Amino acid sequence: MKKITTLLLFLLSIFNINAAHYYIDASNYSYTPSAPTINLGDTVTWINISGFHDVNGDINSQTGASFNNPVSFYLSPVTSPDTIGSYVFTVAGTYDYDCSIGNHAANGMVASINVLPYPAEFNFTPTSSSSTIYGQVQINGVQAEGVDWIAAFDENGNCAGASQLIINNGDAYINLVLYGDDATTSNIDEGMNSGEDFYLHLYDYSEDTILIYESSSNIVSFSGWVNTNGSPLPFPYNDPTQIYNFTFTTYDFVLPNVNFCTTDPSFILSGGLPLGGIYSGPGVINGVLSPSSLAVGNYTISYTIDFQVMTQTINIFGPTSSTTNITNCDSYFWNNNLYNSSGTFNFFTTNSNGCDSTAVLNLTINETSYSYDTVTICDSIFWNNQWYSQNGDYSWIGVNELGCDSIANLQVNIINCCDAVNLQIDEIFCDKVYLSWDAPSATSFSLKYRILGSTTSWSGGDTNVTQINNIAVDSLTLINIQENTSYEWRVRPFGCSPSTNWFDGPSFLTGTSPLVTLQPLSELCENIPSFVLNNGLPQGGNYFINGNLNSNFDPIQLGVGTQLITYTYTD
Repeated sequence: MKKITTLLLFLLSIFNINAAHYYIDASNYSYTPSAPTINLGDTVTWINISGFHDVNGDINSQTGASFNNPVSFYLSPVTSPDTIGSYVFTVAGTYDYDCSIGNHAANGMVASINVLPYPAEFNFTPTSSSSTIYGQVQINGVQAEGVDWIAAFDENGNCAGASQLIINNGDAYINLVLYGDDATTSNIDEGMNSGEDFYLHLYDYSEDTILIYESSSNIVSFSGWVNTNGSPLPFPYNDPTQIYNFTFTTYDFVLPNVNFCTTDPSFILSGGLPLGGIYSGPGVINGVLSPSSLAVGNYTISYTIDFQVMTQTINIFGPTSSTTNITNCDSYFWNNNLYNSSGTFNFFTTNSNGCDSTAVLNLTINETSYSYDTVTICDSIFWNNQWYSQNGDYSWIGVNELGCDSIANLQVNIINCCDAVNLQIDEIFCDKVYLSWDAPSATSFSLKYRILGSTTSWSGGDTNVTQINNIAVDSLTLINIQENTSYEWRVRPFGCSPSTNWFDGPSFLTGTSPLVTLQPLSELCENIPSFVLNNGLPQGGNYFINGNLNSNFDPIQLGVGTQLITYTYTD
């Protein structure tokens, strides 16, 4: 039987004897209050005021996903007026829930409960003997908070009672019940014995730490506990104005900077509390860290004071560099700069660790190539896989041997190559003329000519018009024409066009043959010296002596007799 009793008492020890009971009303698509804050071990009961509602702390009715509550819970629906049910919250955290009936949740019937924790060390076992102490709690002279807990421990370290502080007008009040040891369970120490001292512990919720009164270096014990059946102990324990100021020294070490570069200057270490301790570690001399003395990596820096050793890890990073090889056409945009020529360029910045970063660009710029051509062609031209049959300026873009654009420009002049063009007089003589023209696609030609003004007709039957047919080339020499006479002429191409067009050439005037005379020579003696003939007019012609071209008359060489002198002149 004692064994069963012991087990029951152990089960009871997980609950707080000061646990509160809260009530939430369910009605009109709402829970009231909708977001209360309670303590670990408190009970919440839901009352259905109107309608048909449940309490669903498991699956979100709107999303179908779990609420992810510390512990899932569910209370079945009831019709008002009735109690939906109660739930004891034994795990701290925030609990979301809704009404899963119909579209109640979508209409706003959702709520939450925030359960404040207290440490497991504050679990205690209520017994039939107890007494109460009052007072106020401060931490380093500042009022504690309503989420903080106060507890009493006996000399053996057993928690004899714990309660949450009560805030009134900004002050944090103690209403702590201290339970005595149960005499019926001799093998279990549940709490206080008469004459036994006790100690006050405070759970600082904001720091998640337990403080011992008065401080860790000055632990104060309290005497005078007796069983008062729950009544306050005598003064000063019954005085609500009695202040219990928990003091503590903050031991902390937080460096203002834990990331350094190997190129950084020396750094005076700080951040250790309380002040006056010693900094040590790799690269540290007299409290000064020299990042340049360390290789890239992670190092532990220590701060020691009052035999307390605290550490921080620092990170040493090095500078970085990168090299990029780029070949591009015409220009390249890199780090907000436009480069138009080849070369090596540097860009200095900082890397993700805040250290120097040097980027090197080896750039090769290749040029776009251009070409410009002009063609005069018959009818059309096939150029870069396309036919062109109209005059114009055309461009084609390809790729050159360097992989850049190759831009070819072509000016096209389209002509009818059966048409005769460039009709011209090449050379004029007294009784003949050289004529020429262009018609690349023609295979033969006819030519007509007449004396200028001799007739108005170009008909082949006109005796004043001379026509020459089947000319195979694009030139002709007219011979046996009259001297000092103006002529006009025209050409017609054949062989590539049904055209019957005649194309007029420029008129021309033939030359006049000069009057050539040779003054006779008197009789000469054979013994006179030779001389140069100059008795022919106009001067500039050729002399022939006895049929031989020679302008030097030598009587001695010629000898006695008659000599024939001939003079010719060509204009």
